[in-house]
Amino acid sequence: MEEKEAYKRIVETLRRSEAGLEDKEQLKARISRAIKARSAKQNPADRFLKLLFGWVDILWMRWSVSALALVLVASFLVQQVGVSQRMVRMEKQLIHIESKQMEEPESSGYSQQVLLRLYTRSQSDSITVSRADLEKLLQEYQQMKKTSNSLDL
Repeated sequence: MEEKEAYKRIVETLRRSEAGLEDKEQLKARISRAIKARSAKQNPADRFLKLLFGWVDILWMRWSVSALALVLVASFLVQQVGVSQRMVRMEKQLIHIESKQMEEPESSGYSQQVLLRLYTRSQSDSITVSRADLEKLLQEYQQMKKTSNSLDL
């Protein structure tokens, strides 16, 4: 008990006595100037990085950006699956059309035969022409052929 009482007396004596600081305001000013000087010495690149990635320290911002990234990745994957399914469907239709035309080439029209020949000859061709444009070109070709035949007569 005597140790606790001695400890209490020392603490009380220290509480009653004032700190030996001279000019407290000057000390505060010096400390604040030192803090400002340190922040002014900060590298511009560090300030730019802090400005750019400062949000990483905020927990709710990290969670929301992570959730947004997950949503974007999921939507991209869903879109890719949809596109691949549509491509498979279109390939099946093309194979069906191609096999049907191979069975009955005489009954199909001239433009369809040309389309089929173009497709079977160069499947690796990178130039894409719409079917409507190609049919229009073939019709104009046939019309030009008829007029040239009539001029020859």
